[in-house]
Amino acid sequence: MFQLITWKARSIALLLAYASLVLLPGIAWSDTPERLKARVRELQTKGAEATVTTLDKAVIRGRIVRVAEDSFAIQDARNNQETVVPFARLKDVRKGGSSGHKKAILIPVAIVGGLVVVLCAAPYPIGFLCHKDPS
Repeated sequence: MFQLITWKARSIALLLAYASLVLLPGIAWSDTPERLKARVRELQTKGAEATVTTLDKAVIRGRIVRVAEDSFAIQDARNNQETVVPFARLKDVRKGGSSGHKKAILIPVAIVGGLVVVLCAAPYPIGFLCHKDPS
């Protein structure tokens, strides 16, 4: 009986870990073109540093200086060169660095880790991962 419960618990833990590491960040990172345009306009009005990623995986860091209907211009922080990026080529735009990716991975990992600790530290009926059936 204990082996069956342990097998089920491991399966559930692996499924939760998979969901938190693979599925949830993918859902959180998917943006529609309308959201990307709104984010570009917001960063331009704030004058904040932005990190832009295009579909061909080019990364441009700088300030967004102009926004048109179908494109925007970003001024490179290092050499003050302006690059025009069409919204059709835009994959992602973020404020400053890439801390969003770290948060999108660390939050689900912390939730799953906390769940495993609770399932292991609690007495038997709840903590079935680490405790044997007393009967």
